[in-house]
Amino acid sequence: MTNTVLTTPYRSAGRPEVIFVVERLDCLAADQLGLDPVELRRRNMIPGGCTALRNPLGLTYDSGDYTAAMDTALTLGDWAAS
Repeated sequence: MTNTVLTTPYRSAGRPEVIFVVERLDCLAADQLGLDPVELRRRNMIPGGCTALRNPLGLTYDSGDYTAAMDTALTLGDWAAS
């Protein structure tokens, strides 16, 4: 038992730094391909309606509408104005 709280929203040390690098690499790849970073991410998303999709690490995505989630984030972040 502990009286302390987590210090990051991610589980494990180093995760925020790894996510930053992955997101930055996505942006650099989009730039080199002449694509909007959002378009590159859309091309690599799991399509809606896919159920029980197993990734190469053996983890199963059982549900999710990732495109809708990204559209919501883009709207809330006013991406069109940037």
